[in-house]
Amino acid sequence: MSVYLTEQGTVTQVWNDVKTLAEFTEKYPSISLLGLSEGKAVSGQVLENGSLVNPTPSEVTLAASVREKRDMILATEVDAVSGNALRWAALDAETQAAWATYRQALLDVPQQAGFPNNITWPTELEGSN
Repeated sequence: MSVYLTEQGTVTQVWNDVKTLAEFTEKYPSISLLGLSEGKAVSGQVLENGSLVNPTPSEVTLAASVREKRDMILATEVDAVSGNALRWAALDAETQAAWATYRQALLDVPQQAGFPNNITWPTELEGSN
């Protein structure tokens, strides 16, 4: 069995040396299995026998995470330009076309052949931050 320590959705440590939930809590008493320990969370699915299993996200969970990242980029980078009439009007046609292409590429991320496991993110435009 594997127990994963995560910080903000990123695995930072893995324990492969325990077989049950009881063994984990005995061996690592400073790690809270309720989820929080110094801002960190232990992820895992508890089975009826008390063991934890690999918390590999489902396709649905992974797809939702990718869409969330995509939506954040749209909201913070793209819409700040394309959704602002004054900023948009100040851009030349070539720059407007580049922003429109970038925005569409972000919207098309879920249609990529490898989605959600293999994503090719569109190249960020200069000055988008």
